[in-house]
Amino acid sequence: MLPSPSAAARCAAIAALLLHAPGAGAATPVVAVPLAQLLEPVDGDAPARVISLNDGWLEAEIGAPVSAIRKRVGDAVASGETVLELDCRKYRRAQQLAEAQIGVLQARLSLAEQQLQRARGLRRSQSISEEVLNQRESEVSTLEAELRAQRVALAVAGDDVGRCAIRAPFAGVLLERSAQLGEMAAPGKRLARVLDISAVELSANLPVRDVDSLRDTEAARFSFNGTSYPVRVRAVLPEIDPLTATQDVRLEFAATPPPPGASGRLGWHLAAGVLPAQYLVRRSAAPGAPGAAQKLGVLVAREGRAVFV
Repeated sequence: MLPSPSAAARCAAIAALLLHAPGAGAATPVVAVPLAQLLEPVDGDAPARVISLNDGWLEAEIGAPVSAIRKRVGDAVASGETVLELDCRKYRRAQQLAEAQIGVLQARLSLAEQQLQRARGLRRSQSISEEVLNQRESEVSTLEAELRAQRVALAVAGDDVGRCAIRAPFAGVLLERSAQLGEMAAPGKRLARVLDISAVELSANLPVRDVDSLRDTEAARFSFNGTSYPVRVRAVLPEIDPLTATQDVRLEFAATPPPPGASGRLGWHLAAGVLPAQYLVRRSAAPGAPGAAQKLGVLVAREGRAVFV
């Protein structure tokens, strides 16, 4: 049992101390030493694994045959770089058709606006009825709405054309490729897997009792393949695994990290240490109390006397 921090602070170096036994006139001389000299260091240890913060599959968003493969497995890719290309002829034609329909609507709208202006002039001279004027105004409003809708269709067609190039969302390495040249890619189909090897962190599952000691230490290290890497705690996930009673702790590397997937040991030093069992004292809670009422504690130097804590 470790004394409380306040009790530990009271363990000053005392050359000689008189222990007054209850009911005895004589005092027994004893020696007190600082608690820090008695504490034994304890090191924590747990398995840990390096994980990438970005690891995902590139999926097709449109249906089209694979027309080109720009990267091979093991190649480095930059953020936004094209990995594969899909046959985009159908989507480019749809884009061209939307552009042509916009031109037709713009011409019809221009004519309708001219007719509306003439109708308003004739209406002022009472040459046409109110109903005819309303029809011209309705025709202009309808064509304006159709033109807005067609511009949206053109934007959608442009988005589809942009989806013909399968690009890497982040820099990394191409780990896997499931798509083959000429194969039909359907929306949602996995085509290639990209792994970020620069943005990594360490994941370790620790017993709940060890989490605080790891959080307080300043000397945590991850050992892998004979190399030790300094790490520091970034976050402790609040969820406790009900089967293993462990918590997932995420740590950051202070220097160049090992590659993702590296498995090793996380070690750290408990600054507080533990008091060896030989310094524990068993005392009865009260004179004459039965053995079941006895308690374990330590003798602490306080104001020249030994106090049981």
